[in-house]
Amino acid sequence: TLPSYQQLSDFALSRTPLPRTRLGKIQRHKLVERYLEVRRTGGEPAAVAPLTPQEMSAEDRGLLEYPAAQRAWQWLAQRYPKQGLTPDSSMELDLGMDSLEWLNLSLELGEQTGVELGDQAIGRVEVVRDLLRELIDVSERYERVAEPFRQAEQVLGEAERRWLRPRGPVTRVAARALYGFNRLLIHSLFQVKVEGLEQLPKKTPFVLACNHASYLDPFAVAATLSVSRLNTLYWGGWTGAAFGNPLTRFGSRIVQVIPIEQQRGMRTSLALAAMVLGQGHGLIWFPEGQRSESGELLEFRPGIGMLLEHFAVPVIPVIILGTHEAMPPGKRLPRPGGRLLIRFGTPLDPTQLAKDGHGNNVPARILDALHEKMHLLLGN
Repeated sequence: TLPSYQQLSDFALSRTPLPRTRLGKIQRHKLVERYLEVRRTGGEPAAVAPLTPQEMSAEDRGLLEYPAAQRAWQWLAQRYPKQGLTPDSSMELDLGMDSLEWLNLSLELGEQTGVELGDQAIGRVEVVRDLLRELIDVSERYERVAEPFRQAEQVLGEAERRWLRPRGPVTRVAARALYGFNRLLIHSLFQVKVEGLEQLPKKTPFVLACNHASYLDPFAVAATLSVSRLNTLYWGGWTGAAFGNPLTRFGSRIVQVIPIEQQRGMRTSLALAAMVLGQGHGLIWFPEGQRSESGELLEFRPGIGMLLEHFAVPVIPVIILGTHEAMPPGKRLPRPGGRLLIRFGTPLDPTQLAKDGHGNNVPARILDALHEKMHLLLGN
């Protein structure tokens, strides 16, 4: 809809940082020359080695004068040696930061720099330069954000803690009614078969790790458990689905769902999960972090591995079959008449999983071994 002289007619891609002045401002008069050069050579090979401080602008070199920022840059350069790291590198597009990787990054940076960033600070980070500035800001104020597992209460504010408050008599009655209605509905719409339910530990805490191929999955699992059992369990629920509107938030509160933010708020989400286990409750978790479009088991997100490293409670793999066919991703209503199978596996010891799995650290080895156990339970 723009006039022709304002429309984009061509572009050139270059991985080399844009020319900047000594104060860090882009030298706009050199952009035409850069564009013509890239067009003439047919593009430039992607930068490999991280930018050296000598190649940075004076402003960016000034950031590295702060110990926390300097240690962070050195650590990032070691972690991403072939991504052509620069202060302008996008955390998401260039470094591939997504979902729980933000949690890994903030925790590891905390170990390297002595400074840990909270969710709000992480939410402001778009490029590496933003990250360095946030670290400097926190370090200058001598603030340290509590680690989400050992000091979960310090991570959570009043708004987050409300999801863990004990339910009152009215809420418990409402929960019992919802549990009963769900059980009646699922068993009326589908032929439900349950295997291995007797293997569940009699006492909490424990973790149920379920595959996820449909929005029907939590309802199918809930339909197999008694009300007394459900009263001791909390669910990890994606904020976009379980907390998307006032009605779903109200229902989530009734049935004890804690909000799981898939992007940069995972520190808070894992702190909530840690408090659930720390208070002696059970936790139902979907380690894939999203529904599988194909119905096949996806790669696990690192959150459950980190939880089980700090809380060595039994983890029970749960395989749900038939929900993907009954209500695949993209469908709003289920197709009744199908068969659902909920298969509970043998309780697993996280310590043993860490010995059996492969990976560079304990959480990674737990994830690897748990994924393999669920593949076997799935029949793959």
